[in-house]
Amino acid sequence: MLRITFLFTLLFVSTLASVQADPWDGLNNPANLSPSYQYKFDQLPLEGRVDEAHMPWSDNYWESDWGGISLRWNTLTPEQLDPEGTEWLDKYEQFKYTPPTKNEVKGMSIEQLKKLSPAEKYDILMSRYDYPTVKSERERTDPNMKDWQGICHGWVPAAINHAEPQPTEGTNAEGVVVPFGSTDVKGLLSYYYGVPAYDYARGNRKLRLHGGMLQFLDQVDSVDLANWISVPPNMPVFVAGYSVNTNVMTENEVINGSVESLNFVGQIGKRPEKHSGKTMRDPNAGAFHVVMTNQLALMKRAFIGNINKKLKNAEIWNQPIVGYTSEILREKHRRNGESEIKMRTVLTYVSEIPQLWEPVIGTDKQRYSTMEFEYKLELRDGVIVGGTWDDKAKHPSFAWKHDKLPIRGYFKKINDIYRSRF
Repeated sequence: MLRITFLFTLLFVSTLASVQADPWDGLNNPANLSPSYQYKFDQLPLEGRVDEAHMPWSDNYWESDWGGISLRWNTLTPEQLDPEGTEWLDKYEQFKYTPPTKNEVKGMSIEQLKKLSPAEKYDILMSRYDYPTVKSERERTDPNMKDWQGICHGWVPAAINHAEPQPTEGTNAEGVVVPFGSTDVKGLLSYYYGVPAYDYARGNRKLRLHGGMLQFLDQVDSVDLANWISVPPNMPVFVAGYSVNTNVMTENEVINGSVESLNFVGQIGKRPEKHSGKTMRDPNAGAFHVVMTNQLALMKRAFIGNINKKLKNAEIWNQPIVGYTSEILREKHRRNGESEIKMRTVLTYVSEIPQLWEPVIGTDKQRYSTMEFEYKLELRDGVIVGGTWDDKAKHPSFAWKHDKLPIRGYFKKINDIYRSRF
């Protein structure tokens, strides 16, 4: 699990106080993503790419104004589904259909079942003909929402942590065989990471004081109230940003809090808090270079960046970053071992595509895009200690890393229908 190493940050930054650079602070410390990164510039390659076995898959970001994963995508044309396309779609119709009854489902052919939405298919797999996932998506989404809004924050960690799924089938309690295309499983994985498990992944848990011990409920949907786990001594726990004081808690009172060591997510730069309306904060250029080169060249693993294509601060476009090529434009050497290196980097990331039944990695359906930017790195004795962007708009506005999540609760049957391409 990822941890924010505040002590490391304090010691590291304090030793570099004399540097003329723009050094990173705790919010931008690369150790937020991994404590084992290399910081020496000459040990960081000028190019790198994720290996093919761990390449994230392209998929749709399941737009909120189309109903998210309640979209009956298999009734539409590829042009209507393409995030970069312009073909007209009556998206309001996607909010009006009535899911089939139990008896109707039993009489449907495989081809008819294929045309249902991922949300409908999963609820049928769970023999839930009241369709809780469809209802939840229709409450979460709206045809009047912005066209950039979706679950890209779920798609990207799902695509990084789970190999591309194959088409598959599942059988429910009534014996109905439910067909799932590759994109249906992708959509369910993306939804899981982006909606029910969103807060869970960030360490948020239900907490209680029981028998003098602080406990947390390790459940995504908090349905099973029997699975309480004692918090180990000295584990940081916070409520509303403040350390928990058990002296003011009532026995068995349940509150919402954050258990820091259970945080699956680390980041640099400021990602806006959920529903806060706060603006983003750019990552330090030096910190970003450290993360990029370590993740892609040394570890061969993708990470996540906000690639704002339209350069609008309010819009968030999370993308899997999978490769880069950099070049040194110039170097300046100062006294006391300090130096500045001007860099140009071309970043490669995976882009969105229309929903497709078959897998896309290794085909021309997998989509990649690039972004180019320049920045300065500040070094001391060959170690990167900070940096600045040349253009404050044209670069990723925050970067993050998300560990793989266990799939639990109502969505645990995703484990049964998930078949990876390996």
